[in-house]
Amino acid sequence: MREINNKTFLTLTVFFLFYLYIKNIYLLDFLYFHDMTMVFIFLVGIVAAIWVTGRLDKWLATKRWKNQIMLISSALLILFFSYQMFTPYFYTDNQLREIGVGKVEDYLQLYSDENMAEMERSKLAKATLVEGLVFANSIADQYPKVEVIENVKIIDFIRSFHQFELVVNGELADAVNNQERRTYRFTLEKEGLGYKISGFTHY
Repeated sequence: MREINNKTFLTLTVFFLFYLYIKNIYLLDFLYFHDMTMVFIFLVGIVAAIWVTGRLDKWLATKRWKNQIMLISSALLILFFSYQMFTPYFYTDNQLREIGVGKVEDYLQLYSDENMAEMERSKLAKATLVEGLVFANSIADQYPKVEVIENVKIIDFIRSFHQFELVVNGELADAVNNQERRTYRFTLEKEGLGYKISGFTHY
């Protein structure tokens, strides 16, 4: 039993550390690495995660409550990964719809308010978009173009593992008599303490 507990803890810890590494690897995108170099970087991440876990295991070996600490930590890590993989299922439909519409309206505001200060626009983008998308947009010095719509209405809502999709429809802000409408599918995923937009498609 102790051996199973030990192996489970070490395996989960390696995955956890590598997960954190992958979540932040986008910071290296500006270097435009070759594919083989990226493979090397991934291998470095795996080796580093294993090494840190090994050091942690040796440190825990000196503690009296090693097995109890590992058991509790393993349970917490399993809960963490379950939450990361199936985040939308921890929320009600109404909660996700409300969050989604709020993020969509914030994203549209990036275009509708031409007088917005650059610092304020950057702050809004970071609160609305996933970090990788914000980082990519900052390099390109622009955000993906989308026609601004008003009176946003949800016409479909889909959960999908760690993310959810929101299909919305609205009136074109600059259309004559607001007769023209546009439909978008926004993908949102958990980042930090809240949901952020990771992509969208125009219908």
